Amino acid sequence: MTVLAWAGATWWVPLLVVIGVWRHLVDRVPLRYDPQYWSLVFPLGMYGAATYRMAGELELSFLDWLPRTFHVLALLAWAVTLIGMARGPLRRPG
Repeated sequence: MTVLAWAGATWWVPLLVVIGVWRHLVDRVPLRYDPQYWSLVFPLGMYGAATYRMAGELELSFLDWLPRTFHVLALLAWAVTLIGMARGPLRRPG
C-alpha cells in the first residue's frame, strides 16, 4: 500500500507542473501571490520526507536523489511563497 500511495503521489507531480504551465503560460493568469499557493508548498516537502522514509525502509538506494531534490524544491517554493506573502502589504493599491 505504501508503494502504491507513493506511486500515486509521484504521478501527480508532472500533472501539477503541466497545470501550472497551462495556467500561467497558456491561459496567461498573472503569477502573483495567492494564499492557495501554500497548499502546493506543503506537499512538496511531505513528498520528499515520505520518499526518504520509504526508500530507507525498502532499501531503494536508487531513489536517494529524489528526497534531496524535493527538499530543495520545497524550500525554494516556501521562500518564494513567503516573499510573495510579505510583499503583499507593501504594494500600492491599483
